[in-house]
Amino acid sequence: MRDWPTEEQLTDEEIASLRANTLNPIADFFVRADNVNPERTSYLWFPYLVHGNVNILGGKPNTGKTWFICALMTAISSDAQPREMAGTIKQHGCCMYLGGEDGSGVIAERLQTLDGRTDNIILCEKIVDLTGNAFKEIVKQYRPVLIVIDPLTSFMPEGTNVNDPVSAKQFMDKLRDFAREYNTCMLVVVHPPKKPYPDLLDRFMGSGGYVAGARTATFLAYHPADAIKRVAIQPKNNAIDTNPFVFEIDPDAGFIWAGEDSTITEKLLADAERVSGAKGGKLKLYANVMVEVMRINPDGVNMTAREILNQYSRLHEHEIDVKSFGQMLSKDIFAIEMEKAGYKFMIGSRTNNRTRYVCHDSNWGIHNMSVSNDIT
Repeated sequence: MRDWPTEEQLTDEEIASLRANTLNPIADFFVRADNVNPERTSYLWFPYLVHGNVNILGGKPNTGKTWFICALMTAISSDAQPREMAGTIKQHGCCMYLGGEDGSGVIAERLQTLDGRTDNIILCEKIVDLTGNAFKEIVKQYRPVLIVIDPLTSFMPEGTNVNDPVSAKQFMDKLRDFAREYNTCMLVVVHPPKKPYPDLLDRFMGSGGYVAGARTATFLAYHPADAIKRVAIQPKNNAIDTNPFVFEIDPDAGFIWAGEDSTITEKLLADAERVSGAKGGKLKLYANVMVEVMRINPDGVNMTAREILNQYSRLHEHEIDVKSFGQMLSKDIFAIEMEKAGYKFMIGSRTNNRTRYVCHDSNWGIHNMSVSNDIT
């Protein structure tokens, strides 16, 4: 380690300079690294939620955000973690929910459905100032290990521009400092933009300043291969790579944890979200086209997109664009959609800039399938 000079070893000019620096308003912000206590990343729920920091939760409507929050609070406020819940809860304790949309009665009803410890979960029925002294006193009183803010926009100071990255980051920094000071984990819920951006990090409300100010960002979506299930994936986690996890919304049980699923990728979810959105009817439409063609080719097909549409024309009039159809056939999500219908679908070969697609019944061996006529 370097030996720092004593005052006797310094010149008068150097001493004057050092004394002047003590009056610098930002001088206290700078410190030698050996005078700083090392801190390891602390988790509330390893590896998904970081303690002493801000974490973001997003997703399209009806993907189960509120149910997920209730299930998470139920698990953290109780003494035991559900067996199929992904990750590991590192701290159990009181949870606090600040809601700006769903009333406390809705949250309480869902917590009861999940057999949650409602005596260890605090609900706030009014919009409060998150930086005010009154809220700080409440947090001191209950000492929650988790504070949920749902949605974030309801609790932003009046006049905050959600699309301004500077003000967004400043607000998130205040929440982070609050989480550190009061030794808690903050989970803030944001709405998605109307446009389905291809990058999941862009699918959180407003400015990128909100995502930039969060330690983790979790996105909820429909499972690309199972209409009943939902999936949660983290396009951002500053501490560690995480596996997506799966859950179900059940009419009776309310919420069912279904473990991790490492086969789901951001690209797969982004494709699924895009094709099932405003333009989405195409996924179902094109899958139905393929199913209809399979009915007149029970032994399987090995065809180009144009050949498939030519066969479909024998059954129905249509105005399907062959280029758009071919682009859809090449996506992983289309193969998953066909698998749900009972078929194995894949790219067979690419020759002379033409792609042939192979499809056969799930119970058939691909070696039993004949090849169609020459490319048209």
